[in-house]
Amino acid sequence: MAAKILRFVPLEADANRKDDGWHPVYVTHSSPGLPLISAPFVMALIIPSEIMSPETTNRGGTTPIRGGLSARKQKLVVAYIEQHLAEEISLLALARLAKLSPYHFARAFRHSFGIPPHRYHMVRRMNQARDLLLQSALPVTQIGARIGFRETSSFTRAYRKYAGVTPSEYRRDRKIACRCRPN
Repeated sequence: MAAKILRFVPLEADANRKDDGWHPVYVTHSSPGLPLISAPFVMALIIPSEIMSPETTNRGGTTPIRGGLSARKQKLVVAYIEQHLAEEISLLALARLAKLSPYHFARAFRHSFGIPPHRYHMVRRMNQARDLLLQSALPVTQIGARIGFRETSSFTRAYRKYAGVTPSEYRRDRKIACRCRPN
């Protein structure tokens, strides 16, 4: 259960404190008789784990985020994925391109892009499919084949998972929406 602010209470005076001494009291559960947790205590728990983590930049914002791929490797990997969008790309091939082990590459990629390499590849394929559905009159089967799906059913299933609707429904809904717009 999320913590809720119950009331503001004064804390003991402290000569080093520069605020007014009033702090919210948080309750992490509603069981009677259990102690309340004050904001300074909660902040003491948050600061070491969230604010001081090595992934954050320094106050000036000049230190790069640590743990991910370098900008050069990111561009190299993204360019490779874009060139081979319709093909199956193995984690090993991407790791070799970045000159890392598959384990370290997967972790660094996820740290840099926020999603695993396979999912990034799939999202790029689905974006390509979306663009083709909107801009071309190709049949759904050909669009699926063009972005690397051997079976229409596989493409339809993947696109439904990505967009929430089948490719045919997406195309139909977008055409209706375009007709309804006033010029």
